[in-house]
This record gives sequence, C-alpha cells and structure tokens, in this order.
Amino acid sequence: MNRTFTSDMELKYTGHKGYELCILIIEEYFGKNAAALAKILMKMPCATDLNELVQLVNLPPIEVRRLLRIFIRFDIVTFTLEEKSRIVYNIHSPAIIKLLWYAEYMRVVFLLFGNIAEAVAFELLTCECTTTKSEVQQMFSNLVHCKIIKQCNVFNWNLVEDDSSVCLNQYRASNSESKMKKVIYWSVNFNFIENCLRQKLILDFITDRYDETAAEVFCFIMDVNEIDPCRSKRSNLISHSEIFKKYPGSSTMKAELSHYFDVFANDSDLPGADANSSCISFLTVDRMQAARRALDETLRAIANCIHRRNSEITTQKELLHREEKCHTVCETIRNDEKLDGKEKERQIAETKVSYVTDAEKQSLEKLSISVKKLYALQELLMHSLLLFETSLQYFQIDERNV
Repeated sequence: MNRTFTSDMELKYTGHKGYELCILIIEEYFGKNAAALAKILMKMPCATDLNELVQLVNLPPIEVRRLLRIFIRFDIVTFTLEEKSRIVYNIHSPAIIKLLWYAEYMRVVFLLFGNIAEAVAFELLTCECTTTKSEVQQMFSNLVHCKIIKQCNVFNWNLVEDDSSVCLNQYRASNSESKMKKVIYWSVNFNFIENCLRQKLILDFITDRYDETAAEVFCFIMDVNEIDPCRSKRSNLISHSEIFKKYPGSSTMKAELSHYFDVFANDSDLPGADANSSCISFLTVDRMQAARRALDETLRAIANCIHRRNSEITTQKELLHREEKCHTVCETIRNDEKLDGKEKERQIAETKVSYVTDAEKQSLEKLSISVKKLYALQELLMHSLLLFETSLQYFQIDERNV
C-alpha cells in the first residue's frame, strides 16, 4: 500500500550541489526545522520510520509528525506500509525542485486557457487535490481533456495525525469513503506541463542559435523517436527520406536540410543495409553526459543565487527590521481614527525620518533591485533546469528502449 506516484524516470538529486539546493529550498519554504528533517531523510540510504526520525533529528515527535504531514501533502515525502504495520517514509528530491516551478505552472495554464483555468490551477497547486465545483465544471472538463489536470488518489488531510499509524488509517478510510460516495479528486499534471515547457525551450533555443526551420527539423526527429523508439532497433535513427517527406520542396530546401543534418546529426551505415538505404541520420552528441553536466552546473548556479540573496538580506538585516517596524508604526497611525488627515501625514513623515535616513533609503532601494535581479536570474535558471532535467529523463528512456 503505497502513495508513491513516482516512475522509473524520476531523477535523484543525491550529489552535493543537488542536496544543498534542496535543503535551501526546504528552509526557504518551510523553515529551519523542516530543513533539519529533510537533511536526515536525504542522508538515509533507505526509507525510515517515525521513531528513527525522531531520534535522529532531535525534534519533538509532534513537530516531526507535523512536518511529515506537510511534506506528504506536497509529495516531497511518500510513505510505505511494510511488514507488521511498520510505516516508513522516503523523500523525493524532484518534488522539492518543483516548489520553485509553481509560478511557472500558473503562467502556462493562464497562457493556454485564461483566467478561470488559472484560478482552478491555483486551487489545485495550493490544496494539492480538490473536488470539482459547479461554476468551474466546464473549465475542469477542458483542462482534464487537455491533460493539464489528472485524477489522483484520495487522501484526507483534515484528520489530525496523533501517531504514524494515522497515515494508514487515513488512507484506508479515505479510499473506503471514495468508493461509497464516488468522489473524484484531481491534481495538476506536472509531467504534462513540464513537457510543454520543455518543447518550447528546445524550440526557442535552436531558433535563437540557428533558425525556425532548424528547430522544426530537430523537433520532428525527436518527436518521431519518442513516439516509436524501437522503429529501427535504435532509438535515435531516422532516414533522410523521412525528413524530406516531412519537408518537401525544391533542391534549395533539401540543401538547407542537409546543412541542418551537419549541425546536429551525422550519416551512418546500418549493418546489412543495401546501397540505397544505408545512409541514415542520427544524433552523435553524448546526450546523457552533456545533460548531466549541464544539470549539475545549473543546480550549482541556482544554489549560488539563493546564497547571494540570503547574504545580501542578512547584511542589511538590521536596516530591514527598522524598515518593517517603520511600516508597522505608520500603518498604526493611518488606522488611528482620533487623528485627522493632516495630523496623520505629519506623524507618518516624522516616523519615516526617525527610522530610516535618506542614505539608508538608497541602500534599501539598491538591495531591492539586487534581490529582484537574483530572483529573475533564478527564474531563468529554472528554465534551464527544466530543459536539462527532462531531457535527461527522456534520454534514459531512449537508452532503455534501444
């Protein structure tokens, strides 16, 4: 009985850079106690139970259970029932990285389907699973049809966990309740959205580097391979004739296509092929090695962004605290019904001068600009991470099907 939805293509961020980034993300989203628990879970060679976690993490049992409940809700941690009703927990690092993608998922859904779909996706992302409502039933149907939303198992998060066995009881009770009432729960189909983003990033990258035709040819080759990976007993082989069928045209067009073959493909002779069909094109780049190296460097760069952002904020910690206190005092003055408008403005002006000087205001503005740039850089790096991560996953599938 396992609530794990991961597949064989899931990546594990077990290297130092991936581990460091995951811990930084957990601490930023859930706090230091959550980061301490995540460290223990990521260092464990196998799944572990609640008692072991409590002993290792040095936190109260009630706090460990609370954090596990949060992690399970976001699919960061899954649980498995072993012999003698022992429940063990296992952490999944890709789900941690997905926390940085929530805003991007919302953007994709909005661009594809509009405001109502964005609202539906937001509810699913924040609640993790939900039931359909009458006013958004049609939009739900559209999103399900387009694979943006998928059906998921029921899990009742309203129950309070008094001990680890409650997870099992919730699972049984919720499944039983679902069968009786025929309640269907839904969640966002992360894999489908990631694939949409991946295809867009590949197209944009090759278009910028070469041109639109090159991007179309490359994606056609990759699409054919993904649809039928065993077509020639080799997952990355495709003949010239198939390309020319897809892009018929003059000799000039054929010459351009041959140029694109030279860019990202070579000619190779298949054993046993006759003279008329021996020349077929295939990608010669060591995709697995290149994707792993690029993925590792991207993880390092994202971690550096978080480190730099935290460092700059820590440097101005005292000033930021005074600014926050100034905002609180000013808000109190604004809400004071005993003061008239002019008196409020006078007191607010005096408060701002007393808490933050002009020079400090400039420092805060520079800090704000720097932090925004680091967030923007992190967003760009997340695009790269998605491209390299999902590409590596598909390359692994290709190799297994060769």
